[in-house]
Amino acid sequence: FVGGLFGPDSDEEGGDGAGAVSEQQEYETKEITLVDETLLIRQFAFHSKNANFIWPMNHELARYIVENESFGEKNILELGAATGILALFLKKKGYAVVTSDYADEEIGDNIRHNFSLNNVEAVPHIPHTWGDLFPSTFQFDIVVASDILLYV
Repeated sequence: FVGGLFGPDSDEEGGDGAGAVSEQQEYETKEITLVDETLLIRQFAFHSKNANFIWPMNHELARYIVENESFGEKNILELGAATGILALFLKKKGYAVVTSDYADEEIGDNIRHNFSLNNVEAVPHIPHTWGDLFPSTFQFDIVVASDILLYV
């Protein structure tokens, strides 16, 4: 299903870039365990901003937050939330969290969908483009980000 980081017609996946790309998004829902929480997460088959699936460091970051008591009563921003799995995990643990990712309606909709799949009230989501200011209506104590510098 999820063959790689790039679309099937990209040069990076061996395609010639000339094929037609389907307009219909495909999804897969999986059970993913972070630390001690098993969550249902819908992932895109492909997304142009790589917000399509669970990135490896989400597991380690979730573990670190659970083990580090200094996160306690803090307001947390998850930058580059993708599927929202880390924010969902944090919300289930009682943390105050807000998600943010590229300004693409499909990403925000999928994050809300994943919260709904797990019967958890959705958290605020801030669509954001790098370089733009965040709205001043939110104040954060901690910013978490997992696997956001993909092409460095």
